[in-house]
Amino acid sequence: MGTFRIVISDIRGIEPSLLAENVLAAHGDSFDAARGDFTVTAEGDTVTVIAKDVAGGDIDGLADDIRENEDGTFTLRMAQQEGSNWYPRDEGDDDL
Repeated sequence: MGTFRIVISDIRGIEPSLLAENVLAAHGDSFDAARGDFTVTAEGDTVTVIAKDVAGGDIDGLADDIRENEDGTFTLRMAQQEGSNWYPRDEGDDDL
């Protein structure tokens, strides 16, 4: 279990703020947004998703769902937090 970040950038075909709202609406309950364990923010042309206390497989599933179900085109990158640093993560990687 760890803290993961998904950064969605180079967004085209959908407003970043709408993409953020869609992701929060679709996944907020299952990732405990009410407790603050799941946040989605839009800043400029980038959307950042933070999910706390989840397994790597859960974040992989979230990334897949965003790719498959959200409109527009975009680049999606994942990272896992270790201490105060973020380390890139590819789908299927083991948790740190």
